[in-house]
Amino acid sequence: MHRQENLKLVDIRAEMDSFSAEYNYVFKDEKLLLEALTHPSYAAEEPAFHDTNQRLEFLGDSVLELILSEHIYHHLPGQPEGILTRVRAMLAKESTLASFAQRLHLDRLILLGRGEIITGGRQRSSILCDVFEAFLGAMYLDGGYDQAKALCLSMLPPADRLLETLGYEENPKGSLQEICQRQHWPNPVYHIQETTGPSHEPVFHVCCRVGNIASADGQGHSLRDAQKMAARLLLDNPLITSPAPADTTAENVQPEPELSATETAVPDETIN
Repeated sequence: MHRQENLKLVDIRAEMDSFSAEYNYVFKDEKLLLEALTHPSYAAEEPAFHDTNQRLEFLGDSVLELILSEHIYHHLPGQPEGILTRVRAMLAKESTLASFAQRLHLDRLILLGRGEIITGGRQRSSILCDVFEAFLGAMYLDGGYDQAKALCLSMLPPADRLLETLGYEENPKGSLQEICQRQHWPNPVYHIQETTGPSHEPVFHVCCRVGNIASADGQGHSLRDAQKMAARLLLDNPLITSPAPADTTAENVQPEPELSATETAVPDETIN
């Protein structure tokens, strides 16, 4: 089950201590951090939090575009503008930035109004994308461009794999299937774990497994989007993309684990 209530300030500070330890950065201006975490729905219910993260989101979007453009320009020499634009769009798309927010645990930190909490706002990609951009904008103001850049680049795939990642991003399920066939592994199997949110805007939670080699969880407003996210996350796993020699033979692949009582198998070919 996903946590419903907003964290208290003391708990947000504790979470940020973990962030500081992992990313070697401490926010100097706590008010700026709280502004980045304040969704408009929360400010509407809590007059003391009148500054929402929308202005920081605006700033963070521009900072992000510059960071990505500079990074891609330097690490894809000789590539035409069209390729550079596609790679930047891949790295800046809503689902990608939402996954960055989750890696930073911003889905736990964001302050939401009661209505957004009830309707699954912590799992909504648009909200997570916005809070990541706001957080990046706050970090830019608090620590400068280099700090914001360091955080952003730590989220990205290795520079020498940007073009490969572009192929994975555009067809993650097909790319994962090809790798499994090449390595003589079982085909990917997708399991529906649960469905949350209101009936008119459900959020599907799906687990993708490749035998006993690796698995990843994805979510989306359709089964297709949830499957694609799970496949994309598996393609970030070195066990899949850089397997050890001992893992590349069929003899070393264990059979798929049995489904739990709460999981439902979804054959890959039925949902594209």
